[in-house]
Amino acid sequence: MSYIGRSSKLFQRAYTKVSFLATAGQTSKTGLSYTPSFVEVYVNGVLLTDTTDYTATNGNSITFTVALLVNDEVTVVSLKTFASADHYT
Repeated sequence: MSYIGRSSKLFQRAYTKVSFLATAGQTSKTGLSYTPSFVEVYVNGVLLTDTTDYTATNGNSITFTVALLVNDEVTVVSLKTFASADHYT
């Protein structure tokens, strides 16, 4: 079950989070590690829409559709899926 303000993608998954402050006019971020289609990107706390607001297809960089402003707070949440058999009961 999801909570208000949280994506249902986070249910039963572990995740890693990377945050950074953008520079003026920044359009991409490299050096990341994620599984394509299992990533959430937030700018100043607002969840962006994949393929509309950003592109994340190669597992190590994200390209933003619109250039970021100086000191925009960007958070990238990389979701890790798991099988129930991998965990203790």
